[in-house]
Amino acid sequence: MINENKQFIREYFKAIDGTPKPFEKLSKYIAESDMELMNHIIAFERSFPNYGFVEQDMVAEGDKVAVRFLITGKGEEDFFGTKTKGREISIQCFIIYQVHMRKIIKHWFLSDNMGMMQQLGALPLDEKQDSEMTQMNVIISPR
Repeated sequence: MINENKQFIREYFKAIDGTPKPFEKLSKYIAESDMELMNHIIAFERSFPNYGFVEQDMVAEGDKVAVRFLITGKGEEDFFGTKTKGREISIQCFIIYQVHMRKIIKHWFLSDNMGMMQQLGALPLDEKQDSEMTQMNVIISPR
């Protein structure tokens, strides 16, 4: 079951990586019990159409699959009042999915929101931080 859940999440990532994410596609993978995830993806897709994923680590136990990944994309529309048009993002994220019968039924999500807001120009990034962020991105970049 553990390997099947990991494979399912990989299939899900592959299906939505760098492609449109309409409700119909998402509902093949996400149960009605997790509309929060569905709504988050649809909202993010509006601002960063066809955003992509770079899987960095995946661990599973029981009915849960944990993934550390990078979201990459280019802004097209405002994101909660922040101008994104033409700005590229690369955000470090971590999510745990609870899977039942090949559907995501619940999730827990963390992302580097401060880093994203700095990349969008909504928060300042001084030269020292910029240097540290560059070094950090090299360390956490995919294999």
